[in-house]
Amino acid sequence: MLSIICESFHNLHTFQIREMRGDEFPEAASFLSMLEKLESLCLDSAIYIDDETFVLLIKSCSKLKDLSLVYCNLLTDEGISQLPIFCRGLKRFSLLLALKITDKGFDHLSKLSLLESLTLNITKLTDTNVEKILLGCQNLFFLDLSTSKYVSFQTLITAYDLMEKGLVNKQLVIKYRTKEIEIKALESREKIHTKYAKRDYERSTSSEDLENSINGDDDSDSQYADLWCLFLTDE
Repeated sequence: MLSIICESFHNLHTFQIREMRGDEFPEAASFLSMLEKLESLCLDSAIYIDDETFVLLIKSCSKLKDLSLVYCNLLTDEGISQLPIFCRGLKRFSLLLALKITDKGFDHLSKLSLLESLTLNITKLTDTNVEKILLGCQNLFFLDLSTSKYVSFQTLITAYDLMEKGLVNKQLVIKYRTKEIEIKALESREKIHTKYAKRDYERSTSSEDLENSINGDDDSDSQYADLWCLFLTDE
């Protein structure tokens, strides 16, 4: 079916793939390369995408401006490091449930200088990563960190400081937990601390129950992701 679509509709700009087996990706990348005008690609179930297939995919779709990946828990630092090399024109990137990417991998996203919108949820992203991304992606106006456990209110303080220095987009909005926060509307570092530090502490304390409910190292990622997502959205 994919081959028929790609061969018949060369002028497609947007393509969404809901589900695909792991052994289909190499061939799929070849077919997608036929779509010379493809600018937006969404993979709703990227569970079988590992580093090798990811690189093959982005090589085939180098003109992408919008890329969305859901449930790509085989993707590691090695794969994500290639994104700025093959998709330099990316303006919107969404990554949901990618727990094998570390600080080293996320730092490469700071090289996507044209990014305007970035969503990183149910990942191991940290405040340090976010600061590097904000400094490298100064066109960024929307950053969704709503279910990023390891990001704290310190990211809001960092964004506030960078805006004061004129180093981030003046229209920057960060979705933190369940709130969309306009950074230029924040009044001071002290008020950010007062408003969000206690809330973060309460969430951190409560999250110990989630950690204790998950046993084992190798099989815990999907359980952890499901539980943490529910936890964050429970106001």
